Amino acid sequence: WAYAEFREHSLERYDELADVLLASLHERLAPNDRLWTKLLLQMPRLPRTVLELLRSDVASAASPRLTLGLTTLRDLALQRDAWRPACLELLLELCTAGSAPLRAPSIRLVVSMAAGEGVSQAVPAGTSPHISPYLPI
Repeated sequence: WAYAEFREHSLERYDELADVLLASLHERLAPNDRLWTKLLLQMPRLPRTVLELLRSDVASAASPRLTLGLTTLRDLALQRDAWRPACLELLLELCTAGSAPLRAPSIRLVVSMAAGEGVSQAVPAGTSPHISPYLPI
């Protein structure tokens, strides 16, 4: 369905339909349902409102969606080129959050990404002044 809408209609129509579908699913899926991440990774185009949904997922350490939000940001950063800068920027913002229960899992996730080949291979040095200091040389 998503690919047909994407190919046959305007981007505005696709974005409108995707917004409604994603907001509805986000609200109805369990906080730990990986279907959310899989859907985002498979859609041909993600509307900008997805970043707002993800930001709300990771806004608080008490959020039941915190773990899924962090892993979704990681997966999007590693697998969706167009989303990489925004996801990495948000992850790095979370690493400096005032709340230690929010900051700690964010730091662990970013460290594990930096230790693997994912981030350093995916993001050229100098892409962002916030990201490049964390990349291995």
